[in-house]
Amino acid sequence: MEPETDKDHYCAAPFRHMVVESNGSISPCCLWNNGNGITNIGERDPFNQTLMQNIRTDMLLNKRLDGCRECHLREESGVRSLRTAFNLDYGHTVEPELRYIEFNLGNLCNLKCRMCGSWSSSKWAADEIALGLVPGDLVRPQISLVLPYVDTIDKIRFIGGEPSLEQDAIVELLTHIRHAKGSLSHLRVDITTNCMVLLEPRLIDLLSQCRRVELQCSIDGFDKVNDYQRTGADWLTITHNLKWYQENLPPVCETMILTSWTILNVNSAIQFMSYVEEQLPRFYVWGHLVRDPAYLDLRNAPADMKNKIIDLLEQWKTLDHLHWIIHNKQVLSSQLQREPLLSCDQVLACIARLDSIRQEDFAVIDPEMHQALVAACKKIN
Repeated sequence: MEPETDKDHYCAAPFRHMVVESNGSISPCCLWNNGNGITNIGERDPFNQTLMQNIRTDMLLNKRLDGCRECHLREESGVRSLRTAFNLDYGHTVEPELRYIEFNLGNLCNLKCRMCGSWSSSKWAADEIALGLVPGDLVRPQISLVLPYVDTIDKIRFIGGEPSLEQDAIVELLTHIRHAKGSLSHLRVDITTNCMVLLEPRLIDLLSQCRRVELQCSIDGFDKVNDYQRTGADWLTITHNLKWYQENLPPVCETMILTSWTILNVNSAIQFMSYVEEQLPRFYVWGHLVRDPAYLDLRNAPADMKNKIIDLLEQWKTLDHLHWIIHNKQVLSSQLQREPLLSCDQVLACIARLDSIRQEDFAVIDPEMHQALVAACKKIN
């Protein structure tokens, strides 16, 4: 691949950051995709293994890497990418020094979100068998994979699976870091959770000792829309826990809502963001696009529906003073203007197949989008 000097492709992530999976593999960032997605360690020092060194070399040569595809897509859509965020945090550094670890605690989970699979949710196993697939094994945390780096890192993010089900491991690791460094005052911590289980007081106490904490709550819509896209979720439990966090988390904890925008929730996006702004003033919504599985990509919505949503987003200006509202409007409008990947009948077939296994009904959850998909199929046929 030849250098592309007309555009900046550099990213600081492989110089400062590493994702550590509980199966013992690593990657330069959570969005990296090099064909098989994750790189096996295979060497004594994973952060300085051959593949990571090659990625850094290519970055300094300004090469556009296939593994960085998601960030390129986001930037081409006019929205902020993870690459941009890393470069803002660390600058154009050229010497590798691991400062930030993203630690995957395994795939133990209490939900089976439609954009997920057994690699990240143990709850998916039975559904994958029903779909004719072979589910992955249950994977639990291995904090020994992170311990060699506790002297150098100043940021750690916990993902899963569902981190609230692995609080013992988080507490153990934070306690180890505190013992090794004398305190946690240097440490930034991010925890991604589906908010079905509250963080325990012992963990909150440790988090209150950190430099900065961000609680990232994965919620994908208002009420039944969220519970449908994230099967097993319960809106009443989630809203109770969100309000508890809003009132009781220490000041060092920042709170946000991570939303996966799909064809299943795009036409209720305004309702959801309005709810968060009105009822959860300590939170904001930061959305990203689901591209896999392809049927969930919101660009597959019927043309009339896409145009309607774009118009509604444009007309909805009451909260444009909030940066996160602008971000989500840009993300949604840009993707809705793209050509579909699948036909409406293919989308309906994929939805119906999982509905049948889970005894759910998209037509009841979102009659507007369902009717639009059905009407588009009739129009074509």
